[in-house]
Amino acid sequence: MNLPVVEQNRVKRARLDRLLRPRSVAIVGASATPGSLSESVLLNLRCANYTGDLYLINPKRPTIHGRECLGTIEELPQGVDCAVLSIPGAAVLSSVMACAAKRIGSAIVFSAGFAEAGEEGRADSPSSRVSRGKARSFSKARIAWEW
Repeated sequence: MNLPVVEQNRVKRARLDRLLRPRSVAIVGASATPGSLSESVLLNLRCANYTGDLYLINPKRPTIHGRECLGTIEELPQGVDCAVLSIPGAAVLSSVMACAAKRIGSAIVFSAGFAEAGEEGRADSPSSRVSRGKARSFSKARIAWEW
């Protein structure tokens, strides 16, 4: 079924809004370690007076900076707008798939161990392994999938 162009543009804007103006954010791999990437994301959201729902995922810590942590992505509510993944490369694919299962609108991935690790890392990268049926696009910084 083809939507009219106006409706297609509205749908595209809504998808981008989930990434660029999220009403809910999950930080996967949240940390209180000074200078860590995930702590920087958390502090930047605080400094920007972010008022949306914020979920921290860290299976080893009950709280970070006074905020409760969840243990896994599976504990998130359905439909969080954006997930920030600050995790080791080996955990990216399973985390992205867990985000897709929870219908998270977009994901920003901060990780290492892929193309910069040579052929083996390139072959292991999510861009070469994420199911084309679910993933709409993948880059080092962004994954988005269609529903």
